[in-house]
Amino acid sequence: AGGAGGAAHEAKQRGSAPDAVSVLLAAARLPRLPAQFNLPVFRPHPPQFYLGPAGTGAPLHFHGDAFNALAHGRKRWWLFPPDAANYSITPASEWVRRVLPELCRRCEHHELPSRECPLVITQRAGDVLFVPRDWAHAVLNVQPSVGFAVEWDSPHSRSAT
Repeated sequence: AGGAGGAAHEAKQRGSAPDAVSVLLAAARLPRLPAQFNLPVFRPHPPQFYLGPAGTGAPLHFHGDAFNALAHGRKRWWLFPPDAANYSITPASEWVRRVLPELCRRCEHHELPSRECPLVITQRAGDVLFVPRDWAHAVLNVQPSVGFAVEWDSPHSRSAT
């Protein structure tokens, strides 16, 4: 569906109003998912549109496979492999300020196994980051950020096992 008008036209054909995320994604003229993801075994969830000012983000969490596309801004990611994954309800900015310094200190002094030390990635506008299922990650907007994420179920997802 080419552009925002295409999303509106498709919604009109279905007899429903287009949702804001569909219109925004269509207006962005993002490429379609690769053909292999159109197979019945890959079931994408609805896209998640996000925007936030610098200093906001997502606490440490994990889920199924996901692509995260950043359209504007810059984000910092801290990723942990599945055997070191956990959840936190601590806001990302507080986790970075209170928890991360001690974790980094322990990693630098080799007091922790390397799998418990985060992989740190800076995502910039135009970057697409794939996060494999069960990899825990905390995310902090370094600059005001706008983007979207798509999670999906596959034969390899937690939800399928």
